[in-house]
Amino acid sequence: MKECDFRASIIITSFNHRGYLIEAIESVLSQTLAPHEILVADDASSDGSRELIRSYEKKYPGLVKGVFQGKNVGIPKNRNAALRVVTGNYVGILDGDDLFLSHKLERQFQALKEHPDASVVYSNFGIVDSD
Repeated sequence: MKECDFRASIIITSFNHRGYLIEAIESVLSQTLAPHEILVADDASSDGSRELIRSYEKKYPGLVKGVFQGKNVGIPKNRNAALRVVTGNYVGILDGDDLFLSHKLERQFQALKEHPDASVVYSNFGIVDSD
């Protein structure tokens, strides 16, 4: 597998995560292996998240795309709305109050390259709180 064959669509699901959303989006933008697209699925937030997402769409046209719900539908339906518009051949999921380490996509690509029969790659995670 070549890097150009790894087209990772990253879905960021969010509901009133404006305070964390910049870090989540930036963590995907700063990957050592760039994503194919970043879909930010907003579940009818009332905290200014929509405007923030629109600003990223303008700054990164074609890369960052908002998927907006007219009313709150919950995490599964919000995520599924984004899954319906994915154009990549791999999908990564990130919640709006979480972030990726900078080498996540590169390491997952390497794992797929080393194991060509694999169809899923996952990784460990760490928990960080305000303390």
